[in-house]
Amino acid sequence: MPISAKAISEALNDALQAAFLLTGSVDLAENAVLHGIAGVESSDDVEKDLVVKTVEVVIRQRIDSPNRLEDALAVLPPEFRRLIWLTPVPRDCFILRILFGISPANCAAILNLTIEQFEVSLCVALRQLPMVGPQISPPGPTHQAMGAHK
Repeated sequence: MPISAKAISEALNDALQAAFLLTGSVDLAENAVLHGIAGVESSDDVEKDLVVKTVEVVIRQRIDSPNRLEDALAVLPPEFRRLIWLTPVPRDCFILRILFGISPANCAAILNLTIEQFEVSLCVALRQLPMVGPQISPPGPTHQAMGAHK
């Protein structure tokens, strides 16, 4: 069954938002979406898989790109600004699972975590989120590495 223009538009919007929240850069987010589109196969559920494919690109490319999340703080709506102050792995877990509804198994795989590590990191994000803010320094370069491996 053909996908509607509205569904495509929503999938692109979700993919771009996810990539921006993970990179803090419009240029990097747009590039990730383009690569995500290229990674979606005709047999895939585009509405679900575009965000996943885009996030996979972001995670792979993030190692070579500087974290620009602090720069993004000024353009984010107030309800998202606290995310910037979370440490990277819990922030990624929160963004993927809570904001974009990616399954725990897919989140863990994308982030190269075990399910248990993913669940612990998500719980950390949920506990920290109400308490973090600008009075605490944002994560620096030493905290940008992607978490534990499987």
